[in-house]
Amino acid sequence: MTPLYRGHLALLFAPLGALGASSVAPTSVELLHSRQVATIQVSNPGPQLMRIQASATKLSPTRDGVEREPTNELVVVPALAELRPGARQVFRVALRRSEPSLIERNYRLLLQEVAVAAQEAGVSARLTIAHDLPVSILPAAATEHRVTWSVCAPAATPPGRATAGCLLLHNQGNRRIRIASLTLRSGNEARTTALTPDVLLLPNEASAIAIAVAWPGGLLGRSAAVTLTSGVIIEAVARAQP
Repeated sequence: MTPLYRGHLALLFAPLGALGASSVAPTSVELLHSRQVATIQVSNPGPQLMRIQASATKLSPTRDGVEREPTNELVVVPALAELRPGARQVFRVALRRSEPSLIERNYRLLLQEVAVAAQEAGVSARLTIAHDLPVSILPAAATEHRVTWSVCAPAATPPGRATAGCLLLHNQGNRRIRIASLTLRSGNEARTTALTPDVLLLPNEASAIAIAVAWPGGLLGRSAAVTLTSGVIIEAVARAQP
């Protein structure tokens, strides 16, 4: 299994003076069990022949983060395509599994530029790009948000950055969520920690959040809520401490 790379565009080799770079649209895909096929268009605006190879991986949350695993649950056609200068190629992404799921499933689609032998003769360097796109299979059920939290040991922090505590947030809902801020409350007092960058949690994924503001007596016994980038506020449920 390979650790998840969340970036969209990976520059694998970018020498000075390289010409042209593929572009892709859209930059993410959502499929439904009632709409199991989507299309992605790749363009070659450069002056050179370009070869694009497509592959898919499945994202699986683990205790150590999110792992990428090879999968045959998605079909990408064509698997390999050549684009002449100025040409466009449509890739079709289809869901092989037909049974509905109550929980969102998440994948990555990698559109990787590969070297063309005729171009490489006498060429010492050129630009190679990979578009790493998220693909989600939406659940066949209404969206259900559920976040739980527990106190965790804070990780090492950079010099000059204060950390008063750590909360482990666990997404137990059926959709991925993107958290913009975390609010802790005790009685009439509330303290909010803005998360920069925001935190993406897939279903069943957990992430440790550093709390910069100290609470007298520690974090236990507080109530918590998370605010998503969409503006939705979710009351988080405290989990029993080990």
